[in-house]
Amino acid sequence: MCLGGIMMEHPLDVTYAGIKGYYLLLVLGGISIAFFMYQVQKATRLVLLGAPDKRFDSWGKRLKETLT
Repeated sequence: MCLGGIMMEHPLDVTYAGIKGYYLLLVLGGISIAFFMYQVQKATRLVLLGAPDKRFDSWGKRLKETLT
């Protein structure tokens, strides 16, 4: 990559504290995905704790409230 006549290395090709950029990206991506999945699992468990909702018990009344 060239910036103002200066050749620059791609950030993934650079070594950070002895770790190649590609490996660092893989580790950070894995941690991010694991944290996201943990949050989804936590939210799903919280939703499943609730009682079932009777949504289809009174169609007429619900439709009337929606239209008014």
